[in-house]
Amino acid sequence: MIVSGLVVNSATVYYRTQGGVDSEVTTNTVHTAIPLAIAADVAVSNRVVDPYTNVEEDVGNNYQDDNTKASVPAGSWVVFTHSAANRATIADVINLDAINVPAGWIVEFWNSNGSAKLIDNDGDGKVDLGTVAGETRRDFTVKVFVPANTANAAYFFDVRATSGNDPTETDLSRDNISAVVTAAVDIARWDVAGDGVNDPSDGNTDGVDDSDDVLPIHTAPVNPGSSVFNRLQVVNVGGAADAYALAATGNPAGTQVIFYQDTNCNGVLDGADALIANTPLLGGTVVETGGVLNGANTDIVVYSVASFIAGDTVRLNLTATTTIVAVDPVTRTITLAGDHTGANTAQGVLVSESYCVIMEIRTAANAPAGEYNIVVNIASGASGSSDDMDVYFSINEICAISIAPPASDQIPAGGTTTYVHTVTNTGNSTKYVKIDMNTAGLKLTYLFIAEGANWLTVGADGIAGTGDDVALADGDPAALGTTYTSLAAGASESFKVKVFAPAGTTVGTVESATVGAIADSDGDFTTLGDQCTASTSETTTVIDGFLQVTKSRLHIDTMADGITPGPGDTITYKLEYKNIGDKNALNCIIIDPIPNHTDFVAGSLYLDNNCDGSIDGGDTNLTDASGDDTAEYDAANSLVRFRVGVGADATSGGTVAPGASGCVIFQVLIR
Repeated sequence: MIVSGLVVNSATVYYRTQGGVDSEVTTNTVHTAIPLAIAADVAVSNRVVDPYTNVEEDVGNNYQDDNTKASVPAGSWVVFTHSAANRATIADVINLDAINVPAGWIVEFWNSNGSAKLIDNDGDGKVDLGTVAGETRRDFTVKVFVPANTANAAYFFDVRATSGNDPTETDLSRDNISAVVTAAVDIARWDVAGDGVNDPSDGNTDGVDDSDDVLPIHTAPVNPGSSVFNRLQVVNVGGAADAYALAATGNPAGTQVIFYQDTNCNGVLDGADALIANTPLLGGTVVETGGVLNGANTDIVVYSVASFIAGDTVRLNLTATTTIVAVDPVTRTITLAGDHTGANTAQGVLVSESYCVIMEIRTAANAPAGEYNIVVNIASGASGSSDDMDVYFSINEICAISIAPPASDQIPAGGTTTYVHTVTNTGNSTKYVKIDMNTAGLKLTYLFIAEGANWLTVGADGIAGTGDDVALADGDPAALGTTYTSLAAGASESFKVKVFAPAGTTVGTVESATVGAIADSDGDFTTLGDQCTASTSETTTVIDGFLQVTKSRLHIDTMADGITPGPGDTITYKLEYKNIGDKNALNCIIIDPIPNHTDFVAGSLYLDNNCDGSIDGGDTNLTDASGDDTAEYDAANSLVRFRVGVGADATSGGTVAPGASGCVIFQVLIR
């Protein structure tokens, strides 16, 4: 044992006397003074192969015995090899720790080949190399984890060896990292992804910082409601495994962006390509030991094999593309297909896993025409690395309009009627819309009537929107063919057409007219290439007199159940009459035959006082018999008869004044 720098030693002799008594004798104690500098002497350095005596102890704890690594990947474990020596002639326990460690880093001590972590052998709370005999060297390994968010800079920490015999006896060795490969990712067109150039979104197509982007030259314009498919690729250009979330911003309203995994990297969406919002964990690392030819393939030692498996497609030095044949996690060896022993596998070269993506831009049916820029972003929640790119696409201008509804009416000679229509811009860009009608050969007179205050008449130059147009107030008349409005995509405007039958027009004249709408981009209504049209019909019948009667089937009693009407179902008919002339209509009687295959429903004659077509408490029920009120069912002739108007009675029809109207109801049963 050692006490205060002395080697203290004595011996004991055990023996038995002839009388059978066990005895012992202890010798005198020998004290040998030993200077403390010789009693405890430890050294630590980078890994050496010569005997411990050549492991030079740093005088004054300088740092001559260093390790240095360059191009260390953030987010991975880095291995340094060391030797420690007990330079004294007596056994000692060598304790190990690390000082000056950057914040967030993890330092661990392992055995010589890195297969087992060192422990505290003597129970003093410190990791140690165990008892090291005098004048003996022992090798060990230091593993350090560099966090994923570590910036590219120079870093170091110190490995300290301390004597268990004398805690004041220490030695230091410094492990240096001269550069860090930071976490990074690249998303771009599939043919340029992983080029190592970070081309941020800049919102233009001028060729500056646009090498990653999908420019207009790469995609054809599409019609609204169609999809644009883009072939993208994600490459982990950092030094550690990472996963990323995909996002898109800037798309026009109603347009969706959808991402798919391109399983076979052919750019064609098929059944094997699943919807994704994130990439899986993509491998990324740095070559630690350059390529060695292994038959037809190449072995490289990397900092980490995390997330690499056989079959992965990787980029070497961001240029050469190859496939991983095998992965050995113990030796951190990756076997690459083919001979890559040249510059592409030198120490410090990136090994980057790539991932193929199909991006679908699903445009809305009403998406406005124009060129759009979608910013695609990819980001890691773990490392904070991100990248973005621009994806441009164009939506064609679609010219489309509609005009509705078709209309019909009856008027007497000298009478008028007014039809209301609505024109809608069903395209995807603002258009000038002109209402036109070819009246050549028509016997009736047609006049446009403004509905609302958004209609104009074309001025003297004949071009809409040039400043000399005349605004029409609500209800203002204008000649058809000179009226127009400006309609945004999806917008509608209503208008009226007033029809007049000149006095003397032959009774029974039926005239169908076509009301047309022409949409035009610039308002001159002459260039056919940028126009589209729509039309509707107006059918006007000239009748004798002024009383107009309209018949409507208002209700079938099983319609609410969604059942096709059939035998046993009841049909309700409404007859609406109106004096559309400017004179009294006298002795007004409405007669309606009972339809074939139906029977009159007894007790179903009503005056529909609110003209809603429904039998309710506000209506007046009339008897089926004749001679007692203003209606009857004539069974002999299978018809119903209503005498209407002021003064109507059991025998005569009444008077319907100009503009006056009314409704009656009856029902039939389907046989």
